[in-house]
Amino acid sequence: MLLTHFATDDFEVVRKELGIEGWADLSPKVFFPDFEAKATERPAGTPWGRWIWRDSRTYEDGWGVVYRVGEGDWYEERVSGPLENCETVDDVLAYDFPTVEQIRDPEDYAQRVDVMKRSNLFVGAGIPNP
Repeated sequence: MLLTHFATDDFEVVRKELGIEGWADLSPKVFFPDFEAKATERPAGTPWGRWIWRDSRTYEDGWGVVYRVGEGDWYEERVSGPLENCETVDDVLAYDFPTVEQIRDPEDYAQRVDVMKRSNLFVGAGIPNP
């Protein structure tokens, strides 16, 4: 929509028009207790974060999405997800979606956003989902 409004296909033009120096993201996180209890560092290879590792290349995130790390650790691909075989609304509703109580804001959230905005950054936020 902004590209259309400013009659351009270049986000750099939009940034300059809005006085934005750059982009930043500071999003809440979803806390998955079962995931946190099972997550470990990668068993071998380049560090890749805390996940539920099935082997040294395959891991699962808190939502139940399974990824595979490519050769040489240059990329990752999505292997499967918890909703991919759903055929009905009831199938989707059977998924154990997190509750609002599981959402955790970053520490000093408002203050950190304020600092970013005063640095002329466009601050975005969102909660990832499967």
